[in-house]
Amino acid sequence: MLVVGPGQSGGRIPEEVHAAGREVLLAVSIVPEAPRLYHGQDLIYWMPEASSPVAR
Repeated sequence: MLVVGPGQSGGRIPEEVHAAGREVLLAVSIVPEAPRLYHGQDLIYWMPEASSPVAR
């Protein structure tokens, strides 16, 4: 089994498959963390703004 990226269940599922005796390859890379604050606002504040089709 080849898994690309450990996001969400991508890290747990390969661990379970490996525990069951199967060979697993997990491909990952180093990604810097996003800053928690951006322009004085928490990152969660910007999520709806980023997905909105209408610019404010």
